[in-house]
Amino acid sequence: MAGIPGSGKSTFVAKAQSAGLFPRVAFVLNPDIVMVKLPEYQDLVRQKGPEKAFTILELPVRNLAYDLCTEAIKIKSDIIKDMGSARQENYDMLKEVKESGYILKMYVILVETREAMRRCALRKGRYTPPRLISERNLSLKGLIPKYTELVDELHYLDNNDSTRPFGKL
Repeated sequence: MAGIPGSGKSTFVAKAQSAGLFPRVAFVLNPDIVMVKLPEYQDLVRQKGPEKAFTILELPVRNLAYDLCTEAIKIKSDIIKDMGSARQENYDMLKEVKESGYILKMYVILVETREAMRRCALRKGRYTPPRLISERNLSLKGLIPKYTELVDELHYLDNNDSTRPFGKL
């Protein structure tokens, strides 16, 4: 998956798994899902608010999720990378995964930055800094040409219109 926070990646993954487009049994790499399920995160949200909880746990949880993914790669599990793929380290990881024999299929979900910020502000229990959305948008635009050369399949989906979600481009 590739897309800025609030683009609908996790929603698409859930729908794609239910519909059989994605493997129903797979390791899903998504640090946000791990974070919100941690009792420590929920305690921090109650005590300090979602922004502080996110700031404290973002990096440790991301590292935990990547460690779990490394184990999934070792046993050749199907993997769904439900993350934005908007950082160079994401590209580097996918390049290594491909070199280890995986077939890479990427779905890029496009949404306007303002719409993504609106959606993120409405989320319950998950915090995403607005500046992060803008930063990831810029970074992703720079990485898409590299992904085009790396992946075996590349699909673009427009998710700006909630009445027609995930329209193929």
